[in-house]
Amino acid sequence: MKAVYIMIIISVAITSCNKKRIEIKNETLVSGEMKQGLPENFREINGYFYSSYVLYLANGYFYINQYSTLSDPAKNIMPGYSHFFDQVSYINPKYYGNVDVGVVTADNIILSKNTFSPSLVYSGGKQTYQSCKGRHCLWSIEGNRSFKPIEVQSLRTYPELVIGTIPANIQKSEGVTFNLEGIASDYDSLVVGISEPNSASNIVTKSFGPGAKSVTFKPSDFENFNSTTTVYGSLFFNTHNYCHQLIDNRMYVFEQSNKCVRSIMINP
Repeated sequence: MKAVYIMIIISVAITSCNKKRIEIKNETLVSGEMKQGLPENFREINGYFYSSYVLYLANGYFYINQYSTLSDPAKNIMPGYSHFFDQVSYINPKYYGNVDVGVVTADNIILSKNTFSPSLVYSGGKQTYQSCKGRHCLWSIEGNRSFKPIEVQSLRTYPELVIGTIPANIQKSEGVTFNLEGIASDYDSLVVGISEPNSASNIVTKSFGPGAKSVTFKPSDFENFNSTTTVYGSLFFNTHNYCHQLIDNRMYVFEQSNKCVRSIMINP
């Protein structure tokens, strides 16, 4: 595999629709090869870049969520974002970066800067009817005196996720098993979840590494569910993959996620 080179950004022109065009000069930063998976010490990184596509089967559209935070010195900045709910967690300031690198873009869309001193994160999103199949996310940062401007495309495409003949209803008293073979591919982690309607707390999840064949929810998994009658809840399939790269002596992690949310009838 050829080494991936990151080009120095020398000029930026902002266009309409909140997009940014980047012109690049033939100069390079010292950089290592982009590699699949997380770095050996993923709890000490300088930059975290996350992008997800969420398909809502009820209306057939995708929602793209994008998030980034950068830190100096390197530290554990991945837990600051909820990978399941696609939102800033606000759990502890120690999980957020503290570096302002100016403009950050994901696939040429400028992310919003969110500051809650001393922390700083970037986030954005949009609705689309285009899937992420075969796509790579392209990231750029404007940079500052210590963080050089970069433009880098993830080595991997988004994970594949195909929801086929998944049962449309479950019986809490009996539990349920879903066959996962053929549903997902090119993922490093997979999370399957079931939730009651309008409840972020009454949710049960199961997590897997690559190659999961099935998932079973036992009756005991639904003990905290409040419904005593048939209700329509949600069934979640979340896939994630990762890449990392050392750029100008700083470790960056790139995460891509493909998710699907569908309605499911939950019976007592």
